[in-house]
Amino acid sequence: MLDVTMDGSEKRKIVVNELPFLLFLLLAGFYFLILCIGISEKTGAFLGDPDVYWHVAVGRNIWRTGALPSLDEFSHTFHGHPWIAKEWLSQLLLFGAYSLAGWRGVATLAAAVTALSYGLLFLALSRSLRIGVALGVATLAWAFSLGHFIARPQIFADPLIVVWVAGLVGAVGRRSAPSFWLLPVMALWANLHGSFTIGLALAAALAAEAVFSAPAGARRGAAGRWSIFLLAALACACLTPYGYQPLLMTSHVFVGNEALQYVREWRPRTLEGLGVIEVTLFGLLILALLNGVKLSLLRLAPVIALLYLMLAHLRFAALFATGAPLLLAGPLADQFPFLRPQALAGARRRFRLLLSSVAGLLFLGVAAFAAYGPDVAPKAGITPEGAVDFLVRERLTGKIYNDYNFGGYLIFRGIPTFVDGRSDQLFVGGFLSDLQEILDRHPAEFPNYLRARNVSVALVSPNSREAEELTRSPDWEKVYSDAIGEVFETK
Repeated sequence: MLDVTMDGSEKRKIVVNELPFLLFLLLAGFYFLILCIGISEKTGAFLGDPDVYWHVAVGRNIWRTGALPSLDEFSHTFHGHPWIAKEWLSQLLLFGAYSLAGWRGVATLAAAVTALSYGLLFLALSRSLRIGVALGVATLAWAFSLGHFIARPQIFADPLIVVWVAGLVGAVGRRSAPSFWLLPVMALWANLHGSFTIGLALAAALAAEAVFSAPAGARRGAAGRWSIFLLAALACACLTPYGYQPLLMTSHVFVGNEALQYVREWRPRTLEGLGVIEVTLFGLLILALLNGVKLSLLRLAPVIALLYLMLAHLRFAALFATGAPLLLAGPLADQFPFLRPQALAGARRRFRLLLSSVAGLLFLGVAAFAAYGPDVAPKAGITPEGAVDFLVRERLTGKIYNDYNFGGYLIFRGIPTFVDGRSDQLFVGGFLSDLQEILDRHPAEFPNYLRARNVSVALVSPNSREAEELTRSPDWEKVYSDAIGEVFETK
């Protein structure tokens, strides 16, 4: 990019382009350091979800066997039912990090990918907004998404979402077809996380905007170019070991999946209190009304769709936090000149050296943490290690009932589960509904429910409804107990 033959104006342009990149390094290092400092055995940051265990276990099985699963082999309730590891590449990455550096490696990898995502968001926004505004929006998006930062496959999709949406929005602004360099992004995304289907939907929405906003005489050409890109993107989305099957998984999740009403991250957002998300949304609404923000219907539609997904399901907060700013940056900068990038006079060499030095120090701090930081482990509440050690030691090999939050750890330890976090494909057809009906409305029937399913061992949380009913039952005996889990066995 540098050329000693450039004239003064071109050199000044290079300096202006250097500053966002240096700030990107600084911001990514800052996010990374804060996230790493937040990792501890007590808080379980990045490692607080039970699915972390089974994702690592699936990656371990794929690595050891060299084969991808097509049938369930981790539960006894749905053993042999169709099940695919649609996020196999993410699971291999998580297992690779675990193999190299244990749980600290998994958490550090997740922190690095998260920092990259929001650094890239700043870099993309700085093309349409002044640097201070882009910095503020990226940081607000980072804070907005804190509850999303878990070492699961979804974390690997975040930087791809930024690259994908920024590339599509840029193409609409240039009145050209998207770059075909985005196609490998879609192919990679399809093997990392199921949210790639939302990426395809956003591409279709922006294609409609590109066509209808083009001059009348150019619409046919725009339609043709975008149609070719969309078809190619759809083909790339099918470049997985399972072909087109992961593409169909979205319908399994959103159409008639009973797990949505029981799993917390799939529940709708409620306004029971004012947190970062609620304050941000109301603040943006007030600013929009006060300043008369105007958006075209075609650009407003995908923004509203992302907002709906976030309000309907807790897990989509980060998708809204990264996608909405990219969709809104261009139109807002066009409407409000003070938001546009500033023509900087140039950054002095000392200033550039300072930024790069601070960024380097931050990354050295992160590297030191990764190598010598405190012990990191998944959250204690999802790790019934003592109870499972007892099961193994006493050779209690009967069919086991387990608390939902213990399913991931059981898979990690090689014990077939009753239920676990793979509810996007399994534990449907009334299974979860029947279980919840028993626990909520007819808890006294719980022992009979287990007997009907030939369950002879139960691993439950202390003071849970299951523990209370099994304690009352004359047919069950508590054989182990600690602060995390209790084991019951039929008499």
